[in-house]
Amino acid sequence: MVLQTMGLTKSYERRGERFLAADNIDLQVAADDFICVTGESGSGKSTLLNMLTGMIRADSGAILFDGEDLCKLGDDELAHLRNGKIGYIPQGNSLLQNFSVLDNVCLPWYLTRKDDIKNTARALLLKMGIADLERESPRNLSGGESRRVAIARSLIASPKILIADEPTGDLDPRNTDEVIRLFAEVHSQGVAVIIVTHERQVPSCANRHLMMVCGRLHAQ
Repeated sequence: MVLQTMGLTKSYERRGERFLAADNIDLQVAADDFICVTGESGSGKSTLLNMLTGMIRADSGAILFDGEDLCKLGDDELAHLRNGKIGYIPQGNSLLQNFSVLDNVCLPWYLTRKDDIKNTARALLLKMGIADLERESPRNLSGGESRRVAIARSLIASPKILIADEPTGDLDPRNTDEVIRLFAEVHSQGVAVIIVTHERQVPSCANRHLMMVCGRLHAQ
C-alpha cells in the first residue's frame, strides 16, 4: 500500500454555517492504482488532494504514506516529502514565469538537494516531447506544453505517487488525450496515479473510478 487515509475530515465555515469539504474519508491506494476522482465543483475534490499532499491540514483522521502519518509531520517535513516522494500537479498554470522551462523542472530537486539534476530534467523533457523548449519562458508556451512541463517537474525526484488536480481542465481534446497518454505511461513505469476531474469521461487507463459527492468518496 502506497497511501492510506482513515477518517479524513475537513470542515470550513461559510456564511456562518459549517460544512464538510471532506467527510470521514477512507481511501487505500496501491502501487498499481490509477485512480480517477470525479465530482461536481465544490464537492471536495481539491480539498482531498490538498490534504493528501500536505498542502492543508485535516481536522481529524490520518494519512499514512511510506510508514508515516502526514498529519503528524511539520511543515518542513511535508515540503520535503512533496519535493521527493509525492509528485503534485496543481490546477492551472503553476510554472514560475521568470524561470526557464528547464529550471522549472529542476526546481523541486534544488529546494532540498544541491547535486546537478539537469541531465535528468532534459531526459524528462525529451520524454514529454518538448526537449526543444528547455530555454523557453513559460509565458511563451501553449496550455498543452505547460502541462507537459508540470508533469516533468512532478517526476524529477522519481516519486512513488503522482497526484494531479484537474490536469486537463483547460486543454483542447487533442492535448487532453496526449496528457492522459503521458499519465498512463508514468503509471506503467510503477508510479501510482490519482487524477481529479469534474469531467464525466473517465480515462480508459484508470483502473479505479471514485466519485466525490458532498465531501464523501464513493466507488463507481
